[in-house]
Amino acid sequence: MTSKTPKTVTVSLSEPVTQAEAQITDLTLRRPTAGDLRGINLAFLQMQKTDEVVKLLSRITTPALAPDTVERMDGLDLVACANAVSGFFVTPAQLAAIQAAMG
Repeated sequence: MTSKTPKTVTVSLSEPVTQAEAQITDLTLRRPTAGDLRGINLAFLQMQKTDEVVKLLSRITTPALAPDTVERMDGLDLVACANAVSGFFVTPAQLAAIQAAMG
């Protein structure tokens, strides 16, 4: 197991989303930069408040998703993406402790 926080995470969507006539089945989320987080309430993001998650996902996904496309995502997929985003904010020491606790 690694104790390094990942720079990207791929999320397979349970329900594909369509944008510009393209059907998207997988999203790659990258760890946000300080600029990506501008204008986002970090406390609300950590609580996975939908507005903050939607705002951030439209900045860090590949393929790039418009905010209205993110809003059309299935709720299960939005939560999966929100969980992935939360993982970007775990320090390597915290990740190592979690992995050690899991055996």
